[in-house]
Amino acid sequence: MNKLRLLLFPFSLVFICATEFRHLLFATGLLKQKKFKVPVFVVGNISTGGTGKSPMVDYLLKLIGKEGKPASLSRGYGRQTNGFYEVTLNSSATDAGDEPLMLKNANPETGVFVDENRVRGIETILKTIPQVSCLVLDDAFQHRYVKPSCAIVLSQWQKPFYKDYVLPAGNLREMRKNVKRAHVIVMTKCPDLTDNQIDEAMADIGRYTNAKVFFSGLEYGTPSPVFDNKVWDKSTEILLVTGIANADSLLEQCKTLYNKVHHLNFPDHYAYKEADFEQIAEKFNSFVAPKKAILTTHKDAVKWLGVMESKAVKSLPVFYQPIQVKILGDEKEFNDLMLKYAHKAE
Repeated sequence: MNKLRLLLFPFSLVFICATEFRHLLFATGLLKQKKFKVPVFVVGNISTGGTGKSPMVDYLLKLIGKEGKPASLSRGYGRQTNGFYEVTLNSSATDAGDEPLMLKNANPETGVFVDENRVRGIETILKTIPQVSCLVLDDAFQHRYVKPSCAIVLSQWQKPFYKDYVLPAGNLREMRKNVKRAHVIVMTKCPDLTDNQIDEAMADIGRYTNAKVFFSGLEYGTPSPVFDNKVWDKSTEILLVTGIANADSLLEQCKTLYNKVHHLNFPDHYAYKEADFEQIAEKFNSFVAPKKAILTTHKDAVKWLGVMESKAVKSLPVFYQPIQVKILGDEKEFNDLMLKYAHKAE
């Protein structure tokens, strides 16, 4: 803990008291958890963003969708609508939120929904689409009103929960010990790991939970066009534009692939404006490389598609970087465990 955050530790104690009191209310039954007739997955973390929740939700929807009919539900952070909303391919990020729209774009045959009240959202889904066999909730580990069949806690390898502290002294939303509520822990964005690194991490995690532990990385596909059918031609100079919680992994990946990488980093869930696109275009047009392109994330791309009137970037070679979760080690063990949970309710 650095010196500045050490000064904030007394405020962390206040935060701890508040969160632990809330957990006590659930433990004593004064606040109620609701069970549902279908299995409910909760994908979350105990730290602030950037652990890779959306790619994991996407992974689960694709896996379970091979033999069932899953649906996803999230709060829809950043949307300008309220209440229950079904995301369609014609939705905008302002209606649905950027992450739900990205999930719908990646899983067009799967039901994607948003509701800030998760219990109401689940009830509405099951009432209107009774054939749904399983629900995957994004960023809902702290949403205790829903009793999960399988709670998956993600922790980034580079910033593991067991070396962090509670807000504001650190980045944890609640105390480390609360990962004991998880059924599965997945360490995300892992590099190639040695057996010794895995053993050390398992020992550290084992101090807080007996949950099953897996390790995962990210696979990067061929960039896809955002605005039209341009064909990706491996560029030598890239303008990487991101509005996500943690772009470090993508930035490092780009640096290994391209001669020059320039990064414009916007805040997570950023609502792009015309002035931003003009800045992006001006920066891009200053490059002299014969092969150059603008690269962004899928999460950002769905927002860019919502501002098609932007002439500043529409004519430029703009692509998004597809990514998917790769389970390291025994992928079949992970998949079999997820499918087992997908076939039984709590």
